[in-house]
Amino acid sequence: MHYSSSAVFGTEDNFPIMLRYYAWALMAKAKQLDSAVFDSDQFTNWTNRLLGLKGKFTCVAMLSQMMTEHSGKRFQEVLAGIMPPAWN
Repeated sequence: MHYSSSAVFGTEDNFPIMLRYYAWALMAKAKQLDSAVFDSDQFTNWTNRLLGLKGKFTCVAMLSQMMTEHSGKRFQEVLAGIMPPAWN
């Protein structure tokens, strides 16, 4: 998501909604497979940010940063396998 965000291309308001839905669907599947992937209210918080619900700030660059930090702490080997360390 980060490289589709206002940090690299475009603005917060033109981040494609279908990419937001796709990211949410992947997140929902991860939760379905293992709810321990997310901390307490993290799934709800990230859902609200991705989909612009409940007045949450929707900046994808910030959300990507939060997700990358979480992944780096909890799933370091997986993250290293899909994202070169220099990118995060």
